[in-house]
Amino acid sequence: MDFASQAYPAADHSRFAHALGTMHVMRKLVTRLYDLGQLGEGELPVLRESYPSSFHGDDEADRAQLLQHMLLAGLLQDLGELPFAQVTRHICAPKFALRQEVSQKTGIPVEAIKPKDVFTLACIYSDTLLQPLNSIDLDFLTFLITGLPDISNGKLAPLRQMVDGTLDADRLDYVFRDAHHTIGTTGTIDSVIDTLHYYDATGPVMTDASPISNFLVTRARLYSTVYLSPANRFRLNVLLTALQGIRDDKESAQKIFGSNGNELALDDFLELDEVSLTSKLYQLSRTAGARRLNERSRSALEIFSGKFHEYNHFWIFPPDHSSPTEAADVPLPSELFFDTFSDQQRPIYHSGAVRIKNDSLRFAAGPVPLEQCAGPFTAMFQTPTSTLPMKDCILVFEPDVKHGKAWAEYSKALTDQRLYQVLMSNDPLTTVDFLTDTRDLPGFSGPAIFISFAGADLAVVRRIASELLRRNRRYFFYAGKFQGVGETAYHNSAQGVHMADAAMILASTNYIARYTQAPDGYIATEIFSISNRIASGSFPLVILSADSWKEVENGLPWRAAFGFDEAPFMGRPLRSASREEIVDSVDEMLRAIDRAFEDSTGSAQG
Repeated sequence: MDFASQAYPAADHSRFAHALGTMHVMRKLVTRLYDLGQLGEGELPVLRESYPSSFHGDDEADRAQLLQHMLLAGLLQDLGELPFAQVTRHICAPKFALRQEVSQKTGIPVEAIKPKDVFTLACIYSDTLLQPLNSIDLDFLTFLITGLPDISNGKLAPLRQMVDGTLDADRLDYVFRDAHHTIGTTGTIDSVIDTLHYYDATGPVMTDASPISNFLVTRARLYSTVYLSPANRFRLNVLLTALQGIRDDKESAQKIFGSNGNELALDDFLELDEVSLTSKLYQLSRTAGARRLNERSRSALEIFSGKFHEYNHFWIFPPDHSSPTEAADVPLPSELFFDTFSDQQRPIYHSGAVRIKNDSLRFAAGPVPLEQCAGPFTAMFQTPTSTLPMKDCILVFEPDVKHGKAWAEYSKALTDQRLYQVLMSNDPLTTVDFLTDTRDLPGFSGPAIFISFAGADLAVVRRIASELLRRNRRYFFYAGKFQGVGETAYHNSAQGVHMADAAMILASTNYIARYTQAPDGYIATEIFSISNRIASGSFPLVILSADSWKEVENGLPWRAAFGFDEAPFMGRPLRSASREEIVDSVDEMLRAIDRAFEDSTGSAQG
């Protein structure tokens, strides 16, 4: 629960207790489905075919094996979670060598394994950490935890739903556990499980709507009043700001995360927990090394480590679109913190859905939005001081004492109703108003080129895309509002590279910053996906750059990921390039891609 105890003193959630609780709930789920005859009959034949070394054809023994694997999946599925994961997953990442090692042991492509799962699987496949798993089918356990590789072609999807779905053992445990310590519970775990009918590939089907409705409402309330309470989000924002500065200072990063900085080896991961991280941050704040951090990160480190500052919070509402205003370049004060909740939109506003089927319903009934059935009780007043998350609004934290020019400009932007745009312009959200995909347009030809770039370089991509459009060339890229945030971006990026015939990377200082600062973001995923395509066969890759050679040559894994001996560079820096220079660079890029693509297809046909 991160820092929820700042708002709820009784809030308690140890990872160890939650892991045991999840395993216990998984036992209840499996037992319930066994008793109903809804688990085993369809799954056991598939398990015997997919994992013959563990499932041999004896029904009783195979049921026991399935239960054992499901229990272990519940126990270990969060093993790779970082401390204060809401923050550190944007700072830390597994070393590329660790990703490759896990990929080799599991057979899962590097780009398909999420950072959390890299750490989880590294522990599970370690020769020294988990010797008791010698009798376990690690391939099946890997599938249950990650969904990969799916050698059953979706036939075991109901088992995955029990580990990671709308109503899985993990959610059942943490929702009722956390609610018990904070807002109070409505119903019990047993009341929900007692109405479980079966799981299919889509999710759970229940016999009664009331217990599961209580569960979903409780989860939504936990997010809105506990996990996303201003006290909790303030501490998380302060921690994130401090760690961003530490990550960018090599010596400080090594003191906090280990010898590899924010790219963690398995030993670094195992040594990092909430207590050790908090202690190391406190020690750093008391040393001269803290002075190397930028002013904003240094201020955040002082606050996180105990220096008292009185802060207030309030919400900024979106501007009236009938009279839009431009976002001026306003310098943000170093003591200002704000939260757009861009990484939390889905948990807040999509609490999940299940289906209901019983004797009075011939077919499974689908979900109905809560506001359509709960009447006025779902409505609430929203004011600038409300503490509940408000859709599309920004939560601002400002200190009581504000001095200096930056605060004066901030106050003016607030008065002029420009602050919303100013803050959003500092959030990684982009708006695209030109064609992002020409692959299926009539008259467009050539290899499908996937464009990998940082959102801040969208203006340069627009110029490149306009030249590709003039030539009726096939290209595509992702730049939606939530690209780079959460699992959708991860999936989009990996799939984008997988479906491409070639790739173009627009290298830049923004691209490098996004790669190093967001280890679970879309750029890192695209780099790993491109690396895998190159390793598995001929895959044309061209590098253009928005910035100068010196600014980009040392920031990306040229050799490790792409096999280049040195940073490649094609054409001149494009950020300030003339139209003729853009044209020349695009022409040269297309010649290189077409030549490489023809060579690869020709050799394949030969």
